[in-house]
Amino acid sequence: MELEHMEFPEAIRYLAKKYGIQLEETEVSQEVRQEQQYQESLFLVNEFAKKYYQDQLFNTDLGKSVGLNYFRERGFREEILKNSGWDSLPTRRTRLPSAPLMPATIWTYSKSWA
Repeated sequence: MELEHMEFPEAIRYLAKKYGIQLEETEVSQEVRQEQQYQESLFLVNEFAKKYYQDQLFNTDLGKSVGLNYFRERGFREEILKNSGWDSLPTRRTRLPSAPLMPATIWTYSKSWA
């Protein structure tokens, strides 16, 4: 509730109280919180990889000549590829950029995976 300057959980509690709805709140354990953070960090890493490979596909000579050609020959239009999130792995043994180049948030979460 942006107008009331409340965070989402506070807004839910406010509305529940206002309309007489009983909320059952449970405390999240440290283990569950860590699992949630792990899942969120996987999502962030996946988003980073998606953007990287989309950039490789649409903004590099190799991606345009090999990757886009591959998809075009199979009937995919470029706007479909851009909107659907389809990506193409580079044909060389190129890997994702090293971890220090990743956004700080992802790097913070991923350091604890080792």
